[in-house]
Amino acid sequence: YMGIDLPKDVVSATVQGDVPEFVPPPAVHTSGLGYEGDLDAIARLFDVAERPIIIAGNGTLHCPEELRELAERANVPVTTTLHAMGVLPEAHPLSLQMMGMHGAAYANLAVQAADLIVGIGNRFDDRTTGAIARYAPEARQAALEGRGGIVHFDIEASQIGRVLPPTHSVLGDCQPARRE
Repeated sequence: YMGIDLPKDVVSATVQGDVPEFVPPPAVHTSGLGYEGDLDAIARLFDVAERPIIIAGNGTLHCPEELRELAERANVPVTTTLHAMGVLPEAHPLSLQMMGMHGAAYANLAVQAADLIVGIGNRFDDRTTGAIARYAPEARQAALEGRGGIVHFDIEASQIGRVLPPTHSVLGDCQPARRE
């Protein structure tokens, strides 16, 4: 996504007529359930990981309750990208607040120390990863040992593996995939 600077008169103007309802982009429906990915394998990683973390991106803004429920059921801390700030209330006990270049240092350190990183609706861009060669050393080692890794949920196929190869990926809307 990109920021767009609009003139004050445009921002303060009143909209005339009907405002169309937001319609998210269509998910890729390959399994009939609205997603494609091995959720059983990912669930097993949650069971064996010692230091899992969820990175919530812009793709979670339409399903904050599912994100909160996942975090609470799995007792896994959540950090967010800039575009997902507030998707899990910042005062929630599992919130590590925003990560990345302008985020909380403790959130960045938690990601680096995590043996399982579950990115949901995020891009793993350079503002959150920094130098890719030094990103997520514990998760990469855990992937080699079968006890963790990097999981990427995204609705856009071109985002999965664009920056770094995930151990597992789920293509499609994270909301129906989370309900599974």
